[in-house]
Amino acid sequence: MIRATARLTPAAVLALLVLATGLQAQRPENRSRADQSFQMGLRLEQAGNIEQALTIFRELNENYPAENRYYYQRVRLLRQQGRHSEWLATLNRHLQHFPDDIAGRIDIGEIYLQMNRREEAVAAWAEVLADFPGHQLAERLVLTRLFNRGFINQGQTLLDDLRAAKGDSAFYAIEIARLHTVRLSYNLATEEYIRHLRSAPRSERTIRNHLLGYPSDEKTLSMLRRKLEAEGSAPALRILAALEFKYGQYGRVIELYRRIGGLPQEYLDLAQDLMDEQEYDLAEGLLLDLIREQGGERYQERAILSLAEIHLSRSQAGQRALQLAGLFPGNAFFSLPFLRVADTQLAPLRRAIALYDSLAVTRHNPQALLRLAEIKFRILDDFDGAISDLETVLSDRLARAIYPEVILLLIDTWIAKGDLAVADDVRRRAPRLLQDQAQLDRVELKTAELIFLAGDADSLLAHIGGLMASLGTADPGFNDLLELDGLVRQLAPHGPTYDRFIASERLLRRNRRSEAIALLQAEVDLGPSETRGLVQFRLAQLHALQGDYALADDLALGLGAEAEYAEAGLLLAAEVADYLAGDPLQASQHYLAFLDAYGSSVHHDVVRLRFRKLNPDAE
Repeated sequence: MIRATARLTPAAVLALLVLATGLQAQRPENRSRADQSFQMGLRLEQAGNIEQALTIFRELNENYPAENRYYYQRVRLLRQQGRHSEWLATLNRHLQHFPDDIAGRIDIGEIYLQMNRREEAVAAWAEVLADFPGHQLAERLVLTRLFNRGFINQGQTLLDDLRAAKGDSAFYAIEIARLHTVRLSYNLATEEYIRHLRSAPRSERTIRNHLLGYPSDEKTLSMLRRKLEAEGSAPALRILAALEFKYGQYGRVIELYRRIGGLPQEYLDLAQDLMDEQEYDLAEGLLLDLIREQGGERYQERAILSLAEIHLSRSQAGQRALQLAGLFPGNAFFSLPFLRVADTQLAPLRRAIALYDSLAVTRHNPQALLRLAEIKFRILDDFDGAISDLETVLSDRLARAIYPEVILLLIDTWIAKGDLAVADDVRRRAPRLLQDQAQLDRVELKTAELIFLAGDADSLLAHIGGLMASLGTADPGFNDLLELDGLVRQLAPHGPTYDRFIASERLLRRNRRSEAIALLQAEVDLGPSETRGLVQFRLAQLHALQGDYALADDLALGLGAEAEYAEAGLLLAAEVADYLAGDPLQASQHYLAFLDAYGSSVHHDVVRLRFRKLNPDAE
C-alpha cells in the first residue's frame, strides 16, 4: 500500500507510463489493466506526482472517451492546475462524443471567464440557450452562472425575456432571490421573494423564514416593511405581522391581523404567542373579541380555555424558580409541584376557576376539568376534589389525548394525600389506558419516584439501572435517574440520615414544608458528618421557598469553602437574593464571589452574564 505522502521511484513512474501508453481500447481484455492504471493514477495524485497522474488520466481518456470517470478525473486536475487551454480542448473533444452534456457546455463559458475572455463566456452561455431552447435545466444553469459571476445586467435581461416568453412572471424567482441575498442585495432579493409569493401563496412559510433571516438594521427593516405593506396581500401582511412580532411591535401585529380578517384559529395562535411573551392584556383583548363573535362555538370554547390560562398565569406572577441552584436543577424528582398565590393575586385566580368551572359544567370540557383539578392540587390543597375531577376525565373516552397528563397528575395527588399504595395502583392502570411507549416511559419514571419515597434503596437502585438501560442516554429522564442514583448511593449507607431525608421528601410532596424543615434541621443539629453538606443545602433551599431569605443565605454560605456543596451553596445564596429577595446589590456580591472562586464552573458564563446585566457599568 503506497502512503499518500510517499514519492514513487523513477522506475515505478516509468513502468506506470508504459502501462498506460500501451493500453488499447479496442481489446476488452485490457479493461482490467486500464482499471489498474486508473487506480495507480489516483495513488500518484495522492503522492503528489500530479504530472505523472495527469499523463495516465490523459491516456485513459483518449483511449476510452466514453468512460466518464477517466474524463472527469482528467478535467478536475486540469482545472486545479489552471491549465485552461488544455481543459478547453479536452472539453471540446468530450462534447464531440456527448453533445447533449449541458453542464459541459456551461463549463465552456466558465473556462473563457477564467481566461478573462468575458464576452466569449457570455456568448458561450447564450449559445447553450440557443441550442437547447426551452430546456429548463439549461436556462437555470445559465442564469445561475450569469448572476453568480457578476453579469447582473445580462442575467436580468435574460430573465426578463424568459419570463415574457413563458408567461410566468415568477420563473426562477426564489433562486434569484437567494443569489441576491448572498450578494447582500436585500432590496432586489425581497422583490423576487414577493414575486414568488404572489404566484405561490402556499410558500408563505418558506418566504417568511427567508425574509425574517435578514439583518436587523433599521434600513433593511424599513425596506421590508415598505415592500410588504405595498404588496398588501394576506400572505404578505402575515409575513409583515411576523416581522413586527419578532421585534416586539405587538400592537401593530394585532392591527395587521384585523386588516387581514384572520381565521379564528389564527387569532387563537396569535393569542397563545402573546401569552408566551407575557403580553396578557393584548392576548385577553383578542380572546374576548373571539368569544363575543357569533358562531364558531368550538373556537369560543378554546378561547375561554386560553382566557382562563391568562388569569391563572396572572395569579402566579412573580413566582420565580431558582434557575441553577436547586437540588439537581430541572430534575423532576426534586421539583415541588405546589404554588402559592398572594392575596393580591386571588382575583385573577377566582376568574380562572370560574371560567374553567363554567366550561366543565355547561360543555363538559375535559381540558377545563383537568385544569380545575390542577388548581385544586397545586394551589388549593383540595386533594379529594382534584382526585374526583381527574377520575371523571379518565372515564371520558373522548379525552384520551390528555390521559397521560391526567394519570401523572393523579399519581402526584395520591402521593400528596400520603397514600403511596393507591398512587402505585394508579400507576399500574396506565398500560390499559396508554398506548404510546414514550408516555409509558414517563409513568415508569413515577415508579422510580414511588420506590424512592418508600425508602427502599436496594429496590430503587435496581429499578433505576433497568430503567436507564431501557430509556437510553438521549432520553431527558436519563440524567434525572443518574442524579437520583448518585444521591441514594451517597445517603443510603448512613441509615438514619437516609431515613430522615426520605421522610422529609414525603412531607414536601404533601405540601408540609415546615415539618420537612424540622426533620432536616434536626439532622443538621447533630453536627458534622459526611452527608451534612447535602442535607444543609436542601434545608437552605426549603427556607428560601418558605420566604426565610436571611436564614437561607446563612445556611447556604455556612457550608464552608471546602464542603462538597459549597459551590452550589454560593450560587443558591446569589439566586435567592437576585430572584426571590429582589436584592441586586447582595446578589451582585455573591455572583462576584462565585466568579472569583469558581472560574472553571460550568455555570461561570451564565453567572457572568447575569452579573453584567445587574451591573452594566462594571468594568
